[in-house]
Amino acid sequence: MSSLHALMSFSNDDRTNRLLWFQSILLQAVQQPIEAFEKTIHTLTESVASAAGVDRVLVSAIDEQNRTLTIIDLFDRNKREHSSGGGELDLRNCPKYFSALQRSRWFGVKQVQHDERTEELWELYYRKAKVISSLEVPIHMAGTLVGVVCLEHVSDERSWNVDEQSFAAAVADQVAVMFQARQRLQEQKTLRESEAKFATIFQASPDIIMISDPATSVLVEVNDQFCKQTGYTRKEAIGRKATDLIYSKYESSRDSVVAELMTVGKVDDFEATAKRKDDSTFIVIVSLRVVQLVGKPLLLSVCRDITKRKAIEAELLEVQHGLERRVEERTAELAEAKERAESADRTKSSFLATMSHELRTPLNSIIGFTGLLQQELPGPLNPEQKKQLSMVQTSARHLLALINDVLDISKIEAGQLDIERSDVSIHESIRKALALTEPLAKRKRIALVEEISADLGTIRTDRRRFKQIVLNLLNNAIKFTDVGTVTLKAHRVASQLHVLVKDTGVGIAEADLKKLFKPFRQINTGIDRKHEGTGLGLAICERLVRLMGGGIQVRSTLGRGSEFEFWIPFEVSES
Repeated sequence: MSSLHALMSFSNDDRTNRLLWFQSILLQAVQQPIEAFEKTIHTLTESVASAAGVDRVLVSAIDEQNRTLTIIDLFDRNKREHSSGGGELDLRNCPKYFSALQRSRWFGVKQVQHDERTEELWELYYRKAKVISSLEVPIHMAGTLVGVVCLEHVSDERSWNVDEQSFAAAVADQVAVMFQARQRLQEQKTLRESEAKFATIFQASPDIIMISDPATSVLVEVNDQFCKQTGYTRKEAIGRKATDLIYSKYESSRDSVVAELMTVGKVDDFEATAKRKDDSTFIVIVSLRVVQLVGKPLLLSVCRDITKRKAIEAELLEVQHGLERRVEERTAELAEAKERAESADRTKSSFLATMSHELRTPLNSIIGFTGLLQQELPGPLNPEQKKQLSMVQTSARHLLALINDVLDISKIEAGQLDIERSDVSIHESIRKALALTEPLAKRKRIALVEEISADLGTIRTDRRRFKQIVLNLLNNAIKFTDVGTVTLKAHRVASQLHVLVKDTGVGIAEADLKKLFKPFRQINTGIDRKHEGTGLGLAICERLVRLMGGGIQVRSTLGRGSEFEFWIPFEVSES
């Protein structure tokens, strides 16, 4: 396109020659092949710069959605060089300039720094480029702003005459035509690539693919897999109806399938029985799409052979039914075994409760009579006799406490323990429990600390069982603490009473925490264990707390002590 420079010898003072020059540039630009888009743009900007006598000519593209302007080509006539890119300009930062481009055919600016249409660009662009005057011409394509052609002057201020403005507008129109041609070229390339990909996928697909007329079901194309699966050649298939050729059980549902296809343009995953050329059948799952091919709507059918899958599903279904029968039988056996176990457990609990009552009666007598003897009512005792009687009474009391624990856990597990609710003074009940444990704490030289909120008042619960829980936790904390303190805290959290018993004792290993709250389970077991007990205290506490509508938890670190916290509601709705 070097011939665009052929008229440069015409006098620039001769308007006629100048206009001819302008027309020659546009005419020769039109004649250039669109494949040479970049070269044509470069030559065009050079020719426009020479013909218009400007320092710079710039062609930019605008992304309307993001309102960004990107330079396609910038020709600097003084440096004789082209550049492109160089960073995008966000037109949202210059709304007046963008608005002027949208509403104007063109506009010339004598001083870009002081014109309201371009002053926003001064710091963003013009100052750095040293532009003084500019002629801005928007590029429109189908009514949409897609770019701008700029004629820029840097040497001095410049007024733009009508001929220059018309010429620049014609250049912008030509660039718009080039944009459209390039877009069509790209669309054609994309279409060819898409068609090539479709053809590759069409033939390489492991599924049967058919293209047919949606109105008549006549096949217009089939893929290689169709021929392999059905036994028909491509020549035998094309021109015949798909419904006649391979579908064995489809006609009954054809009307509903076609109705859905015409409504939404697709049908997914319906089963049909297909037949081969030799009349053998196989099961397919079919998906249909209406597509535009060769300029008209056609039906694309994709069929996947699922015969093997259906056979496996049938086998799995039979296995499932067999498993269900076995599960039902086993469930019945387990239910019967569970009933026998629960019955045996109830019998055991009832037996323990009865035996506990039978054992408590003679023990109470032993404790009572040893008490009378210790008071020397029947006669005086020597020191050794007093010592022996004290040991008998201590052992009897210890045995009675164990039997009471067994009786409590038996009643709970047998469902025979009832919670008798009444208004209980929290301060009074807790302090009575502290008073009962104080002698043991003094003997071990352990400090008892209480932190009870003053506003607790009363709670609706079982007085004896509440005191029993607190007492068990305190005794447990003192028993497993050799040095330090045992602290009891009580406070309100929303509608619940929280009681915390904290000690500085031996603590519990994390692996042993899961053993807590289980009957007859102790962490330290064996003949050399240091602490006595049946392992029922915490189990009773946990069950009593649950019966009272609350919960209990433990936090402990081995060698650093434990914290047992339980909570029960202040009010319990009677059901």
